[in-house]
Amino acid sequence: YVRTHIQTVLGDISTDKVSIKLPLFRTFDEFIRGEMLQTILMKYFKIQSPSMNIIDRVLRLGNSEVGAICEISKNIFAIRDRQLIIISRKMAPVKINQKIEKIGKFNIGNLVFVLKEISIKEIEYNKNPNVEYFDFNLVPNILTIRNWESGDEFSPLGMKGNMKVSDFLSNEKVAILDKPNILVLTTSANEILWVCQKRINDKYKISEKTKRVLKIEIK
Repeated sequence: YVRTHIQTVLGDISTDKVSIKLPLFRTFDEFIRGEMLQTILMKYFKIQSPSMNIIDRVLRLGNSEVGAICEISKNIFAIRDRQLIIISRKMAPVKINQKIEKIGKFNIGNLVFVLKEISIKEIEYNKNPNVEYFDFNLVPNILTIRNWESGDEFSPLGMKGNMKVSDFLSNEKVAILDKPNILVLTTSANEILWVCQKRINDKYKISEKTKRVLKIEIK
């Protein structure tokens, strides 16, 4: 029975992380949920015969607040994230803090940032999160790409006033485990131009006054 139904409760699956969809998980009785958890831990994380204590603590996350964490072993934990329970191996986020120039191609971690000037006619607005356009004349010559930090603020495109990046990421429903890996593009004065792959700062957008365009693409 468990083998037949377990796929219905599983969300994203990778070598380091498995998510369980809570609304569907809750449709099964507690005994079956426990058997499903045991199967997940054995199949995806090679934990042989997980104890009932571990199973019970992970099950309780379903009724815990978002962000609640349960340690399963030294290297594996489970976390409550909105409508999911995510079981994951512990992975430290890659720390990035690198200065780049306004024009050029730069390797940042496992990403490549390409910055170049284009004409207004070359702008192609679409929903690609890896491409953004800025008013060239407003962007300083030296920029920094780094991990976002607690206390960071910016003015998201289309909004007036500032918003904390932490609140913005929550509104965008970025998974808790993905948040530490979000990068920001900033000026030397630490003003955020772009929460990378999410939203630019309204201050740096293309407007009717724009004469030159800076295109930034992440590959």
